[in-house]
Amino acid sequence: EVVRTIENGAFTMSKILLERDKNYTVELIKPGYYPRRIAVCTTLPNRIKLNEGFLYEYEMQIEFIKELKGVEPYYIDFPVALVTYNKWKHKFFYSKKYTADIKDEVNSELCAAK
Repeated sequence: EVVRTIENGAFTMSKILLERDKNYTVELIKPGYYPRRIAVCTTLPNRIKLNEGFLYEYEMQIEFIKELKGVEPYYIDFPVALVTYNKWKHKFFYSKKYTADIKDEVNSELCAAK
């Protein structure tokens, strides 16, 4: 199910309304480049009430990788980031280790294909 399509190249998560306690994949598509994905889990602790307004604002740069003809790296379909709520910091964060590992895997596959 497509929740929202944004035509221009820049967007913020505040432009995307996500329901609580759901899992989403945000897919970023640019012609001539491999699609990039971000996995977002909106599960929140029970103590956070829906009528309590909060805004998750996060800046992340996603690097698009130019498509190589005939090359479909296995790891390119994996999300480049996993975003979840950190109950100790009371904010959403992404796993830096996971992102670094996926980036390394994709780069290794692309270097081997050249």
